[in-house]
Amino acid sequence: MASLEDLRRAGVFVDQTTSVKGTVSFEPPVRIFPNCMLRNASIGAYSYASARSSLFEVAVGRYSSLGDNLVTSPGEHPSGWLSTSASFYQDYFEQGLEPAPVDFEVHGRVTIGNDVWIGSRVAISGGVTIGDGAIVALGAVVTRDVEPYTIVGGVPAKPIRRRFDDRLIDDLLAFQWWRFDMGAARKNGLAIDWKSPALALNQLREAEAEGRLPLIDADRTVTIKS
Repeated sequence: MASLEDLRRAGVFVDQTTSVKGTVSFEPPVRIFPNCMLRNASIGAYSYASARSSLFEVAVGRYSSLGDNLVTSPGEHPSGWLSTSASFYQDYFEQGLEPAPVDFEVHGRVTIGNDVWIGSRVAISGGVTIGDGAIVALGAVVTRDVEPYTIVGGVPAKPIRRRFDDRLIDDLLAFQWWRFDMGAARKNGLAIDWKSPALALNQLREAEAEGRLPLIDADRTVTIKS
């Protein structure tokens, strides 16, 4: 595993308390705050995970903000078997038992899109997809897919409202501004009025036409295997 200093030089800011298992990929710049657990995860550029988050079996897009104590794909148990205990299909207690064949997905892959904001203390069930631009409110338990640019909340999470009108949402999904390295663009003097969504989209279109929006280089991904 690369050292913390090597990761930092590559643009991956991982706290020393982070636990990494399986294969974890970062597309710099990425920041992982203290006491997070990552297992078989990928994190896109300009995304961060706040403290004490457990990111299991998850793919996170770009420019996404993950609140503290987030749990993804916490694991399923067989509700239709005689017992829900994992001891009958995983040898947790090292008894040398032959586990029963599993006919369900224990950890379904979670997909979190681009420009997603997830509040604190959210749980996302395995197999769920959070669409681009969505917002998940504090304390929500997400058991079903979330449409792009939709705000959801509650237990279980339900739609509250859409962030923008349908036409603007369609335009944003078609343009996919998260393709671009906005950090590099800002350093080169590009100014976007992010407070005015429709105006900002037009400014981004103009900047692309002028060649002022560099694409994010996917080849810079850093992968750790543990």
